[in-house]
Amino acid sequence: MFLGRFGFYYVLIVLILVLMIKVFRNCKSLLNSISLIYIFIATCILFGVFFISALRNSNRQFDFREFLNIYIIDYHTESFSIFDSELRDEKSLLHERTYGRASLGTLESSFSVALAFFRIPLRIQAQSDLIGGYLNKNRIIGYSKDGRPKEYNAFGSVLFTLYKDGGIPFIIGMGILFGFCVAKFSKSFISLNPYYVSLLSSLFFIGIFGIFKPVMAEQITQTIFILWFIWLI
Repeated sequence: MFLGRFGFYYVLIVLILVLMIKVFRNCKSLLNSISLIYIFIATCILFGVFFISALRNSNRQFDFREFLNIYIIDYHTESFSIFDSELRDEKSLLHERTYGRASLGTLESSFSVALAFFRIPLRIQAQSDLIGGYLNKNRIIGYSKDGRPKEYNAFGSVLFTLYKDGGIPFIIGMGILFGFCVAKFSKSFISLNPYYVSLLSSLFFIGIFGIFKPVMAEQITQTIFILWFIWLI
């Protein structure tokens, strides 16, 4: 399940960011730096990944069809299947509007913790905790060719929180804002402004992990807020 493990994508984000910075700053230098030793190292890494995947298999064999169906197709599409099934369920938590609270993520949780710490008699149900617990329940999203049910949990994609906050208009609006911010902060490839590079990395994080889970309901919103606060002071 290595492609389903988020650690793989942590490394991927960093590699993509470093590669894009190198390409934008000096493409010829990057091409000249490629040598047989780097190609050999990359090949060994890929071979090691497939070898580990084979060891994780109960039969100690690498099944390419299983790898393709589960780790490439299912793991990268099941969140949208869950979102679709929840969208068609009128009783789903998805249809309870939160008007921005779900996308605030752990900022709301931090506020709730602060209220408890200072013993302020005000209880707030953090949407991030509510959504996490709701999506953690196993559900059948389809069936394999041999009739076995495909049962997954904890996946919902970033669309889950966006739709819960404001429906389709909110998804469209946040999509436009996301594209604008990516275009704006991409100039950090040239300037290497640490503030813009950090924000761009956060956007990459949202873009990649948003495929698998409601990433806005997690710590990434705190990261963006802290970066913005540090820049102001």
